Formats: sequence, structure tokens, C-alpha cells
Amino acid sequence: MTLTFKLMVAILMADTLVNSEEKYNHGTLIHDIPLPPALSDTDENTPGFSLQVECEDRKGMPGFPGIVGLPGRVGGPGVNGFPGENGEPGDLGLPGSPVSFSVALPSNAGPLSGRLLKYQYIMLNHGSAYNSDTGMFTAPVKGIYVFNIVVSAMERKVAVVELRQTVPGREHDVLISVKAESQPKWATSSSTVYQPLNEGDEVFLYAPANITSYFYANTYTTFSGDLVAPTY
Repeated sequence: MTLTFKLMVAILMADTLVNSEEKYNHGTLIHDIPLPPALSDTDENTPGFSLQVECEDRKGMPGFPGIVGLPGRVGGPGVNGFPGENGEPGDLGLPGSPVSFSVALPSNAGPLSGRLLKYQYIMLNHGSAYNSDTGMFTAPVKGIYVFNIVVSAMERKVAVVELRQTVPGREHDVLISVKAESQPKWATSSSTVYQPLNEGDEVFLYAPANITSYFYANTYTTFSGDLVAPTY
């Protein structure tokens, strides 16, 4: 009697579930499942029915972010790129100095006063701007020139030179004066000047008339100059 009652209850429940089409938000109750065979009065361990549930499109909550991984290994150097194209040619530079000279008195000279000095021992005359016959330097181009004068006086004597520049309309301009006085032994003095010159300007060394000079020669009394930069 007990088994028959249980069997009837199971059949009713299964029929209710099978005939209904109940659906849930995230799953469907499967009802096309065949019923199990009827239970006998002696089979107490056989289940009355079975259900199968299948979920569709159901997702759980997102998980927590994972732990940051360790830094990766440093990559090797990349492949060298191709050479770039050649640049445009640069502007032409200023020409090098076409003028450089260095001359000296060939022998001791004195007493001298009121005279132009001719330095006839030529050590260098690049550009041939210095004339040893006249003692005149002529600027071949307009530019900035530098001149260096060294004067050596004979023992117990005085030697003075003036660097002069010819100027159209008047006799000359005195650019610098260099004096050496050997007391009691011989002495040497020197001076350097930068001077702008126009093409054709002349400079020279002159022993002034108001002093009697005695020059010690042999490269101790020299005159030199260079074109520092042309000006156009």
C-alpha cells in the first residue's frame, strides 16, 4: 500500500513537470525526458523519477584582477637602419690668407734718422706683397691685416721705428711706434697691431728724424704681417 501511494505521487509530480513549460531567467527545465518504468511493490530502492537541468547563457560575476607579472627580459638591439641620403653641399668658406711675409734687417744699421727702413733679408714673402727694394708693403685686397714689429738696439744705444700708412691727400699716418734702449746692454722691444686696409694701401717702417737710432740686425730687428680676413 505504501509503495503504491508513493508511486502515484511520483507519477503526478512527474506529469506536472513534464506538461509545464516553466522557464527560468538563466535556464530551461528540460521536460522531454522519458519517465522511468513503474516501480514494483518489491523495488524500494529504485528512484521514482529523474530530472536534467541545462543552463543557457549564464555568466558568473567577474573575478578580481590577477597579480601583475614580473617584467620581461630586455630585448636585444634592433637591426641597424639604412644609411641616410647625403646632405646638400655647404657654402664655400672664405679663401685662405694669400698674404704672409716676414723680413729682417740684413746688417747692423746706424746712426739713422728720418729714413725709410728697407728690410732686405726675406724669410717669407707669400703673395709677394712686400717689396724689399722699396721697403713698402702693399695690400693686395681689402681686409684686416696684422703687423708685428721687433726692434733691437745696439749696446748703449737707442733704436726707434714707426709703422706708417700712406693716406691719399696727406703724407702718412703713424700707426704705432716701437722703441728699444740698451742701457747698459742691448735690449729688444716689440709690438703688434691690427689694421684695416683697402686694396692698394701701403705701410712701411720709418726711423723718425727726432731720434738717432742704432739697430742691431740678424733677425733681431724684424717686420712681419698677415692678412687676417678679407672684407668685401
